[in-house]
Amino acid sequence: MADYYLADLSRLNGQPKRTIADYVESNGILVPHRFDSLAEARRSDLPVILRSEHIDEYARKLNGRFVTGVSGLLESPDLATHSDLDEEAIKGEVFKEPDIGHTQATQYCSWLGLKKEDFMQDVTFSFWEKLTGYNRAVIADSSIRGRYHITTSKSGDDWAMNYAVVENGKMVVSYFKPLPDEIIAGFEKLVRFYEQVRNLPRFDKNNCPVVEIQTVGNQNYFLQYHRTRDFRESTFSLERPPTNQEREAMFVRGATSSEGITCDATVLHAWWNLGEGHTRHTLPAQEEGSFDFFWNQVYPELMIPQRRIQMIKSKELDWELMQVAEGHIQRSKMFKPEISLIYRENDLEFPEDLGEKLEFTKQDQKIKLFVVSDGRKAYYQRVD
Repeated sequence: MADYYLADLSRLNGQPKRTIADYVESNGILVPHRFDSLAEARRSDLPVILRSEHIDEYARKLNGRFVTGVSGLLESPDLATHSDLDEEAIKGEVFKEPDIGHTQATQYCSWLGLKKEDFMQDVTFSFWEKLTGYNRAVIADSSIRGRYHITTSKSGDDWAMNYAVVENGKMVVSYFKPLPDEIIAGFEKLVRFYEQVRNLPRFDKNNCPVVEIQTVGNQNYFLQYHRTRDFRESTFSLERPPTNQEREAMFVRGATSSEGITCDATVLHAWWNLGEGHTRHTLPAQEEGSFDFFWNQVYPELMIPQRRIQMIKSKELDWELMQVAEGHIQRSKMFKPEISLIYRENDLEFPEDLGEKLEFTKQDQKIKLFVVSDGRKAYYQRVD
């Protein structure tokens, strides 16, 4: 079944987080309490988070079709940090321009040629009880049936930060900080919770969404639903050894055909390396792949849905997957492109003249990559 909300985005009532939470709760699934107004939230004397809301967080149009929405674009502050302001004043404080640089909302509007004033008129807050416990994200693998990626984080003295892969009910790998036994024992229940949400009638059950969940004691609470890639099962097993030119990825999510794919991957971006930043209003018409050698969170969120390959450089796999557990942008890079591949930084060399070519042409500089992946193992090489 197609996604009910993509068929008509007005069904989200301008608040995708709140609207979907209401729908999920109506199906008997636990969701943190939501308040209908700022005044009601304040009267509760409970810890409250003001969750930012904009329709583009669920989906936006690219080249005439809907693609996955942007994640982490807008801040969601604690009410306690703005105890004496009304909603408009809070919005003004949260999204005011910093002394140096620009907000992500400003960059987003600049890249897309939008008027920020118009965009911000559509930004609202929904008011949620802030729960303690473990913050989780569960994502069904896009090419291997029965395989799930689970991130877990928690602040405080008993802090947690973990990325695990669960297959057929069993944890097969775990990265960064090991989890307590009781959390590992709850993985099977967590996956059932995820599938219960994923298979609700209004969602496309073939999609492999990121579902954010809060685990409090032995109870799981739904927080948010982000669409990613549709499931496309791997059709082969990569059992051959790599050729002399190929290198094996440290980690991969997503599968190619047995013949592999070849595409252009951007190494140097003109807007970044020439210092233009988001003032260059025209996004590339196409970007098959990228290494993202820059410090910016907005541009990747805009381009990721069309990428076939996302290359992620790493010295240490645990550290790289910890960042996926920690924040939206690395999670987007891992789950929204067709193939996401973590490679060891010294295993790939780049042409020495790319910088000179960029200065001369003022254009993005790319290399051609070949990647073959069965969803568990991947080989890659330069072919230009």
